[in-house]
Formats: sequence, C-alpha cells, structure tokens
Amino acid sequence: MLTRHSLEIVMESTDDLQDNGVMFFFTMAIADNAFKHFETLEKLLKARVPRGRDSWTLKWKDEALNRPVLRMVSSNGVHENRALTFASLRDQIVSLGKRAGYRDNVKIHAIRAGVANKIKDPQIRKQVMGQKSDAVYEEYYRSGLVKENIFALFSNKVGSTKHIEVLCSIGHRRDQNAPRDLTCKEKDEVYRRPEVQELNMRIKEATAKMPPNPDKGSAQFKERQKLYTEKSNLLRSARASHREKWFSGSFDEEAQRQLQQEGEDDETLPKPASKFPLIRHLMPERNRIANALLVTKDLQSKEGQAVLQDLCSLCIDDNRVAYRPDERPVDGVESSDALEAHT
Repeated sequence: MLTRHSLEIVMESTDDLQDNGVMFFFTMAIADNAFKHFETLEKLLKARVPRGRDSWTLKWKDEALNRPVLRMVSSNGVHENRALTFASLRDQIVSLGKRAGYRDNVKIHAIRAGVANKIKDPQIRKQVMGQKSDAVYEEYYRSGLVKENIFALFSNKVGSTKHIEVLCSIGHRRDQNAPRDLTCKEKDEVYRRPEVQELNMRIKEATAKMPPNPDKGSAQFKERQKLYTEKSNLLRSARASHREKWFSGSFDEEAQRQLQQEGEDDETLPKPASKFPLIRHLMPERNRIANALLVTKDLQSKEGQAVLQDLCSLCIDDNRVAYRPDERPVDGVESSDALEAHT
C-alpha cells in the first residue's frame, strides 16, 4: 500500500503455508514479544475483529516500535537491536542459491529486477523501487530479453512464450548435482597453501597479543577481523572456482554419459546429496516444518497452528547444535553420553 510519505507492506494470509508471509511475520513478532496483550501464539490466534468494526489494528509494545524485525545473529543468539545488514542478507541468499544448484549468484538485485519488470505503471514502479527517475530502471533493471514470439506476431497467431519464460528463469542454469562445497581433500589443499598458512600464523600472533575478552572496537580486534576476512575470502574464492570448473565440464560429461549409456533409465544416476535427511530426526521442529510447509491449510487449522508453534520454537531456541528429542546440554555442556551417541 502506497501512502504519500511511505511504503507500507500489506500481507494477506493464504492457505499455501510456504508463501504465507503473515505466518512468518506473526512468528517473529511473538518470539520478540512485540504485541500488546497478545504474548503467545494461542492468544494471537484468538484475536477477532470486534462487533461493529470493519477492521481492528493490533498495537505494538513501546519497546518494540524501533526494534528491527530482521536482526543480526551472534554467538549468543539473535541480537537485541542490531539490524540485519545488507551484506549478511546477501550472503544468506547467495548461499541458499548455491545449495539449490544455481550456477549464477542469486542476488537481491535480481529479485528487485524481477519485481520491477512486472510493474507496468512507471509511477507506481518508481514508488515501489524507491527510484527518482525511469533512467535507473531503464539502465539497471529493464530486462534485455524481448518477451514476444516474433514468428507468431508475423503470422497473426497466438504463439507460445514458454521457451522465452525458460530463458528468463534462473532455473535455466540450475543443476542440483552441482557441488555445494569443497571435498575434505580439496579443503585440506586450500589450508596447505602458503598464503593461508601465513594468515593462520598472523591470526595466532594477533590473538596472543590480545586480552581474554578483547574490546570489539579496539584496533587489535579489528586488525584480527581483517585477517579472518582475508582467509575467508580465499576459501570462498576456492569454492567458486571449484563450482565453475564443475559447471564448465558438466555438459561434456553428461553428453558422454548419455551417448555411452543410451536407453538406460536416469533413475540409475545418484540423486543429489543433502545433509538434512540424515539429521532431520535430531531437529523435530525443522522436520515437522519441512513436511507441513507444502500442505495447503489455513493458519487456524491444526496443521497451520502446529507450523506456527514450531517456527516460534526455532526463533526462541538457544541451542547451538542439533540434539536428539528430549536431550539437552547439562550446565551448557553436552553430556558424554550424548557425545558418544552422536559419534
């Protein structure tokens, strides 16, 4: 909804749980204890439009008014008031795209461009995108593909544009078989590089000069963070090079496989590996959410309320590792029995 001075986001609850923005927003609000009088999901789901009213607006608690909805995560959990930075959000989206098998980095700019190209009214587009002129859209956001079937236009027929949609889709360059990370051997080779070993030595020396609980604003702490960032960039570069090398050779490998094994069923191919099926039994909330998100149910349904509760549990859970059901650390330390069970 556009107003004179701001853009207000209006979300509507849908029966498709995975696309239900209200569900995720309610979960974060309850986890933050942000609503007045409605402190739990059970109370929130009882909220109704009063008799004689066309609408009813819930109120925020005063302490929640200036608190960012999306916030940074530290070793102690979700930060109290530090907003999620653009760089952190970008890294999460790029990482998600790589795990999904996309060759190109999935960036926020691409998402914005997709939205911009669907808005036909220039004035509304400028307001939604926060742009002062059409020149920004024309230069940086407008799609370079002409989404018209020229042959159909020439013959005065209604032609299919499915092939154009495929080319425009990011799925056009997606392969779920693509490696998500370096193998242990490849990681070891990266760690053995002279430049990485030198960085490790400098990090060790910098740590030795610092007190046990260093000030994060000190020059020493910032200098060590630069070393960590430099080391992280080397590993990230190695991962990117490894993935691109795999994609570059994937066509030749697949073509040879199909020509040599003509007539064989593709079901014989190894399925894309994922760690989640191996550990989902250790995370009951995530396991239930994964099964329920694809279900078409209303939030007031038993399934919808169960997903809400599981999402809220994940938001307030302070566990740093996955534990078996009904298993918790003792005095902040994992028990020896649990360690033996995990190994």
